[in-house]
Amino acid sequence: MFTKLKEKFQDLYWLIPYDYRIENILYRVKCRLWHKYTTIKSRELYHTYCDTVTLLPYTMMEIFCRFMEEEVTEPCHIDWTGHKIDWNGASVPVDSVWWECYHWWNETYIKTIDTLYNDWHTFIEKHRGYNGVNIEHFWNPEFDTEENKVIADKLFKEALDKEVELEKQLETYLIMLVKTKDLMWT
Repeated sequence: MFTKLKEKFQDLYWLIPYDYRIENILYRVKCRLWHKYTTIKSRELYHTYCDTVTLLPYTMMEIFCRFMEEEVTEPCHIDWTGHKIDWNGASVPVDSVWWECYHWWNETYIKTIDTLYNDWHTFIEKHRGYNGVNIEHFWNPEFDTEENKVIADKLFKEALDKEVELEKQLETYLIMLVKTKDLMWT
């Protein structure tokens, strides 16, 4: 009797999709609670952010920043100065380019994007005629005066120009990271 029951249970077990078997579910729970180093969450984006255009570079830079903070710090057991890459027409140690990228991301890119975003939101909230939360009115607001509309257009154009410049620099750094990924072993 137990043999037949055991065989039926085994047959049922193989019918359950691999991801939903009890040991895999328990493994996922264990990894979620105790092995958080396998989870990538950008420090700059909120938890449910899902816009791939932004999520991809932020995630790449998060992985890179973790690498720099945890593995390339001084003193390091690897002499990175022996690894040279071609950067802006000169042969330079890869770690100096990595540190340049790391500092640019944390001190220039993130702070500038935050400032542009906050300036725009502050101005819109202060000077728009409509006080609701409708997104259509947020991105195409009706201003209380014509002068504020002109100022907003100028502010928006300056922010857009600065963002385009930052995105070009970001693309350059992301390409460099992909090209030097093989050197990121420790």
